[in-house]
Amino acid sequence: MIPGRFRRGQGRLAAPRLDTSQRAGRRARTPVRVSGALTSGRLSRVRENRPGVGVALLIKRGDQVLLMKRARSHGAGTWSPPGGYLEYGERPEDCAVREAMEETGVEVGDVRFLAVTNDVFEEGKHHITLWFEAKHRSGEERSNEESTELGWFALDALPEPRFLPFQHLLDGHAYTHV
Repeated sequence: MIPGRFRRGQGRLAAPRLDTSQRAGRRARTPVRVSGALTSGRLSRVRENRPGVGVALLIKRGDQVLLMKRARSHGAGTWSPPGGYLEYGERPEDCAVREAMEETGVEVGDVRFLAVTNDVFEEGKHHITLWFEAKHRSGEERSNEESTELGWFALDALPEPRFLPFQHLLDGHAYTHV
């Protein structure tokens, strides 16, 4: 194994590094140092080409899961469980509960870690998604501006097309604790 690289099954993730020549439509800039960090000329570009951290929550009610048809963000028109970006200082499981309430209006309980997926999207985004599962506790599901439809689906009858991280989870392209 190459030092600094991790392999599936060892509890760590390996992600390929992109050569700057592979970054379509971006001009090369001379790096400068800002507060000890190497940037490409602007502070906002410090985090360029780094994965974002997403959190998703598989909400179960009996043998069904709650899914939403995405409307605004990347993946519009695909089905996924509620989820979103982890906020600075927020615990991942708290993020999952918050996103579920914001996007579906339901309260959940018995939240537990499920898996991690490594999701590289065709449009150039890269996310590490932390998956949790929980039981539906209360509340009537309602969609908001982030979804066009919302519904409960049996695990053997999930709608398509599916959001990439959700498809990765279903296909077993995920890292789980053993």
